[in-house]
Amino acid sequence: ARPETLERWEEFHREFHLTLISGCGKPILLHFCSLLLNLNDRYRRVFLTRTSGDRNVSQEHSEIAQGAVARDLDYACDMLRQHIHRTGTNLRNHLATKGTL
Repeated sequence: ARPETLERWEEFHREFHLTLISGCGKPILLHFCSLLLNLNDRYRRVFLTRTSGDRNVSQEHSEIAQGAVARDLDYACDMLRQHIHRTGTNLRNHLATKGTL
């Protein structure tokens, strides 16, 4: 992906995930999640510039959003958990095979 396309994607990605939790009423939790996104961002960006990807992340986000809009907490949380787990697995596998990001 071109750098400007990746930058826009990352902006939307960050906004999506922070919007999901924006109504929690817990400022410390919001700050902590924002911090985690910041820490993960650099690794995800490098990974995305060096791989073609094996997932439909837009579909994953759509499923998470559908659960949130329907107020189906179990479904939304399960989809989010899978989404985060896949990202972590991809990063670990990439590091294991390439030795670097």
